[in-house]
Amino acid sequence: MNRFRDLFEKWHPYWNWECFKSGMWAKRKNEMNKIQHAANILSTETKCREAMIGAVNAYPISAEQHLSKSQGKRPWIGQAACCFACGATEEETRIAWNFYMTPEAQDMANRVADEVIAKWESCNA
Repeated sequence: MNRFRDLFEKWHPYWNWECFKSGMWAKRKNEMNKIQHAANILSTETKCREAMIGAVNAYPISAEQHLSKSQGKRPWIGQAACCFACGATEEETRIAWNFYMTPEAQDMANRVADEVIAKWESCNA
C-alpha cells in the first residue's frame, strides 16, 4: 500500500470512485452524440464550469483521488465533467478534445479547469 502513497496524497481503490461507477471507463462503442456533447460542454465556458463543479461535487472520492496528486488533474476534471454532464466516457471525451475542439476552446477549458481545481484545493487543503 505504501507504494501508492508516492503517487497519490490520498488513495482510494478504483471500485470506490464515483466516476468509475458512472461509466467513465466503460468499454462500449463510441457514440458520436456523446462526443459532440462533450465537445460542446468543454467549448462553452459556462457549461464547462458548471459541469466541472458538478463533477467535483458529485464525485467527492474520485476528486480526492485525482485532484490530490501532482499530475493529470486537468484531464481528469474534463473527463469527469463530461461523464457527469452527458455520460461520455473518458475515450469519447478524448476524441472530442482532439478532433472537435479548437485550440482556443482547449485553452479556455484548461483555464476553467485550473480555476475549479484551485478552488477544490483551497477547500480541501
